[in-house]
Amino acid sequence: MKAPRVCKLLYVHSSNELYGADVVLLTLLRGLDKERFRPLVVLPCDVPYEGLLAQELDREGIPYVVYDTPVLRRKYLRPLGILSYALRLLKSVVWLASLIRREEIDVVHSNTSAVVAGALAARISGTPHVWHIHEIITEPEFLWKAISRLANALSKSVVAVSNPVAEHLVCAEPAIRRRTTVIHNGVDVNEYSLEADGAAVRGELGVAPNDVLVGMVGRIHRGKGQESLVRAAELISARPMGIKYVLVGDVFAGNQDRLAALRRQVERAGLGSRVIITGFRKDIVDVIAACDMVVMPSTHPEAFPTSVLEAMAGGKPIIATAHGGPTEMVMHGETGLLVPPGDDGALAEAIATLSEDEDARKAMGAAGRKRVEECFSISQFVSQFETLYDSVVDHSS
Repeated sequence: MKAPRVCKLLYVHSSNELYGADVVLLTLLRGLDKERFRPLVVLPCDVPYEGLLAQELDREGIPYVVYDTPVLRRKYLRPLGILSYALRLLKSVVWLASLIRREEIDVVHSNTSAVVAGALAARISGTPHVWHIHEIITEPEFLWKAISRLANALSKSVVAVSNPVAEHLVCAEPAIRRRTTVIHNGVDVNEYSLEADGAAVRGELGVAPNDVLVGMVGRIHRGKGQESLVRAAELISARPMGIKYVLVGDVFAGNQDRLAALRRQVERAGLGSRVIITGFRKDIVDVIAACDMVVMPSTHPEAFPTSVLEAMAGGKPIIATAHGGPTEMVMHGETGLLVPPGDDGALAEAIATLSEDEDARKAMGAAGRKRVEECFSISQFVSQFETLYDSVVDHSS
């Protein structure tokens, strides 16, 4: 029997951490059929990274190279910044095109809209390109429109992580619809034991057995909603309820002022003993097990937040703002609650409601776990990408 053809894949990624898009990429790479697909990953070094994703790739035996690929960041949205970005982009495209030819790459996969070099290098080298869009860019408007048009012009296929992401692209570039596929991120439910009680993490955080622990996992960043959660916690604080909050995540390099401002907000609200900010943690499975519910109070629409998937896999109810990807993930009243974006009072009321009803938390958590198993499994996620790669290669032959 003839051995299956090996498809060589080049992934051009935008960071070297273990937040949302990093975890999604790692999940995909781990799940690929290694007899049919051979991945190579390009990681950036434009800012100081601990190299957490690179460490995981080393453990998995997945090859990668680190190169100074330019990543779209706000610092480039100035005249001198644009010039600096253009020069680095040109250098990166030439290097990537050479790498594509040398490694005889079959498909280039750009992971997030923040990396443009892979798309341009794929076009120069005549290699099929897949652009995997993880974001809903609302501002600046010109960037949203530019990325949508570039993705349409430079890709064989565009993958949106949710229908809201796909529709947002189409609003800017209607022609992109014909080449856009929605592939929801997946999670391995086997990593999350419903019997785990998270006692060790609760003890570490000083959370009593009878306290209700509200968790939020994600980078501390404008639009993520940490400030909104603190305001909601302040609204609830007058009630005689044992609620504590854990915020897991850190700021992006150079944004320490935002973390300091969040800590000051907590102290001004008199919540120093209730709101715990831990920084980044790798033991997210244990953190979720420790929580009684997980919140995603984003003021900016999320594409398809990994932390919501992880919480659902861990059997926890979700409270999320009703825009973007969470509207496809959370079934209101069944697997969690959806609240209007920016409505601190509604967020506070949702937290208070679930804090007072343990039976509802358990029922929603169980329903969320079932929904992940049925709709967002890792096997579905990986299989859809493998089928897509095969299709892209076949149509380019």
